[in-house]
Amino acid sequence: IKSGAKTLSYERSKWAEDHKPEPVRDQPVTPIMIWEGVTSARKEFRPYLTYTVWVEAPRELCLKRGLERDGEHMREQWEQWFAGEDRYFARDNPRQYADTEIDGSGNGVE
Repeated sequence: IKSGAKTLSYERSKWAEDHKPEPVRDQPVTPIMIWEGVTSARKEFRPYLTYTVWVEAPRELCLKRGLERDGEHMREQWEQWFAGEDRYFARDNPRQYADTEIDGSGNGVE
């Protein structure tokens, strides 16, 4: 986001060949905005972030939840996602910059 920007536009992530999400266009920029997603604390955004939250959950649990939600046919997509996530973590180390960390495992409750 450029300083003083009034709107924000971006392409949404495409999860599969047949997934065609609508882009976000002209989203109003407000004094308080919540960025959600694994790369929302990337180094390019850090100058604009006031507070970040790291959600930690075991990879096996993330995969289990993802496959339950998306189906077994998405396993390869999930493996690709994890590989990209690993590259992002190595490059930006977002956990180190988080202001707080929470347990995303559900404390054993599923």
